[in-house]
Amino acid sequence: MTMTRVYLPILFLLILIAGPVFAKGSIIDVQKSDLQKSMQEIHSPKELAGYLAALEADFSNYDNQLRLYLASKWFDQRFVKSSQTIMQMIDAPKKYADLWMYMKVVLALNEKKSQQAEVYLEKLLNRHPQDLNILFLKSVYLADVGHLKPAIDTLTTLLKKDRRNGEYYLQRGVYRLVALNNDDALEDFRKAAKYLPKHEISKRQQALLQMGVIYYRHKFNKVKGQKYIQKGVDLDPNSELVRQLQKTLRF
Repeated sequence: MTMTRVYLPILFLLILIAGPVFAKGSIIDVQKSDLQKSMQEIHSPKELAGYLAALEADFSNYDNQLRLYLASKWFDQRFVKSSQTIMQMIDAPKKYADLWMYMKVVLALNEKKSQQAEVYLEKLLNRHPQDLNILFLKSVYLADVGHLKPAIDTLTTLLKKDRRNGEYYLQRGVYRLVALNNDDALEDFRKAAKYLPKHEISKRQQALLQMGVIYYRHKFNKVKGQKYIQKGVDLDPNSELVRQLQKTLRF
């Protein structure tokens, strides 16, 4: 098995594992927070919990704002199919148009529908050309259509604005790894493991496992490789990433 095949599934898991990134101050973060506040004013906590638990309900009686709220929450919780289903029923709400388009892009990329994602991404970039969330999503789109260097360059620009963002380092590390730039990828994963919040277990695990495999396969340093792999495994021994590496490295 080649290294590209080892890492590409992990690349696509970046969005699926923990949902999109919402940088503070981004229009996406603002609209998401405002939508949640609005839902909490209209519905009781018990009602919202009931809606969130009903993954296969009849959504036709829900209003657009509730549908968008559920779509966003479900995607963050990895209920991607339910998020996709309900998003198809939502007309673009004026108040939350940017969040709606953002979700359209994220879901289209997860379905490998790059042309559909491009339509909404261009609109978002025209409306908010400096928004960190939207630029991050642009990097994902560029990598998805095979433009790795522009994707890396976009993340480098983001890191100039936020040098301690572990998410950006992790994503750039994956792109650099696919581009066979192993030394720079290793440094990105090192910084990702350092700066990612403690609660981001799956992403911290990913950074550590990637470091381990680079040492193991490319630096021919099995001792160091096993050290970082074990650190990653210890975070969540039963994760999908661990299962992937167990098959590949037979450890």
